[in-house]
Amino acid sequence: SFNLKKASVLAKTLLLQDIRDEGVSETYVDGEFYERHLYQDTKGEASLIVKPGGNGHYDVTGLLNFTHRIEPDEYTERSLSGARAHKIFKIPFKDGTHRIAEALEDKFHRRSMAPRTEKRAFPDDVTIELYYISDYEHTKHFGNRTEERIQYAAVLMHSVSLRTQQLYTPAFVALTAIAGSFTTNESYVKLLNPHHLIANETLFALSQYMWANYTMRKTDVVYLVTARDMIDLLPRGFSTGVLGMAYRGKACSRYQVAAGEDRPGMLSGIHTAAHEIGHLLGSDHDGYGTSTSCSEKDGYLMSPRAGGRQNFYFSNCSKNDIASFMTTIDAYCLEFDWSRHIAFFPNATAKLPGVLINGTQYCKLYFKAKQNVTYIKWDSDLSKCKFRCRIGWKKNGDPHYAIRFALDGTPCNRSKPSMICRNAVCE
Repeated sequence: SFNLKKASVLAKTLLLQDIRDEGVSETYVDGEFYERHLYQDTKGEASLIVKPGGNGHYDVTGLLNFTHRIEPDEYTERSLSGARAHKIFKIPFKDGTHRIAEALEDKFHRRSMAPRTEKRAFPDDVTIELYYISDYEHTKHFGNRTEERIQYAAVLMHSVSLRTQQLYTPAFVALTAIAGSFTTNESYVKLLNPHHLIANETLFALSQYMWANYTMRKTDVVYLVTARDMIDLLPRGFSTGVLGMAYRGKACSRYQVAAGEDRPGMLSGIHTAAHEIGHLLGSDHDGYGTSTSCSEKDGYLMSPRAGGRQNFYFSNCSKNDIASFMTTIDAYCLEFDWSRHIAFFPNATAKLPGVLINGTQYCKLYFKAKQNVTYIKWDSDLSKCKFRCRIGWKKNGDPHYAIRFALDGTPCNRSKPSMICRNAVCE
């Protein structure tokens, strides 16, 4: 039996994008409506869609735990009481490797390069705002069943979120956009043939596509799920052993992209998605680089080979890698949960976040676990588009400040009220 509780992974205002030959259509929908049937168990392993089936019975679809999924048996009639039979399946496993892509990046590729001032104090938890895109082969499995496609993405990424919540600073995934391709004309996908996707070339193309798209660029991470075989090109052919690929430590940058295989309907790509997002958050492979003290043979989630004994959990090395990344300026976009605290205004009368939330509200929201948080308004800070939050006192009696980037739209010049912050620049 399960002790279930309500779960959440969709942003309050969710963007749906349909990519077709004639262009991209965008619709903003109520995320709470589409995840109204999403539940998790108190142990933190199940991600389930639980829909009322009549007469007090329910149809259940999703993950029972990290190894098995459940779905209603469509070919068996309901019992006299109205209950539907269900089938339990082991999640299919594909042997393969995960790859780290190399990014050629200079300091100007960061969305913001404000000077480093004080050591960063990080919140008790963070939200990874994720743009989810499924390629043509994956999207066509769902046809025009939009709600089913959304709920599938919700279950898949909620299960990923259960894994990232294991980190020293728990990270909750929030889907802010779900895009589906209804055309084979996909500029962000590089193919050897219709069924084989070239991993490193696709990743670079996806980063270029993302950087030219404001909606994608303002998220923290972009994840492409593909039903094609990902491949590595070799001098005498290609290898189909690649499960996924990402740039390491590139969340919040122009290379904040990752891609992974998934058999649509089977939820086979959860481990791969969690692994690749781990790379974007700064984790190396176990046994390599900064994670040499953890053996890849232990089979944790960040082992370069899938299917290890502990592949549902991050090793201590991975947790340390990600914790280190989160203390750097490179992880700045994880500092604020736009999807839950800020309303999206997709029309021409859009208000910038700084119009909606001032410094006092920001400090209290951002450091909600701390008592007596105070916003300290210094003109010298605002001219640099920064909020200064006093979060306590040091042992010597001096105030303990945490300085954060001011939100876009924040007034930043007392003598010129028309000047506001945009991308950490007062203009």
